Amino acid sequence: MQFDGGLHLDGIIEGSITAEGSEAVLTLSNKGRVHGKISTSNAVINGQVLGDIVAVQRLELAGDARVEGNVYYRVLEMAAGAQINGKMIYQGEAVRQLAGPEPVPADA
Repeated sequence: MQFDGGLHLDGIIEGSITAEGSEAVLTLSNKGRVHGKISTSNAVINGQVLGDIVAVQRLELAGDARVEGNVYYRVLEMAAGAQINGKMIYQGEAVRQLAGPEPVPADA
């Protein structure tokens, strides 16, 4: 599944979810399930994910979140009760490297 903007999921998705755009937000309710990789700018997870999560900007794991896979994040908020069975990998430096060099000011 591919989306742009916002997606609120209460059901089950078998397959990958990919979001386009820096403002994209995936919200997975406590009833939601994803069996595949999630790749988005921002995500709020309160359900079950069986696969890796790549959150380029921000990832929020609510109290009922259950993740069986690796979590790649830049900013992470994790509530008490959330569970991850996998690696937590900070991506701040990688994101900056992919964006290219910092612009040089004109008066430098």
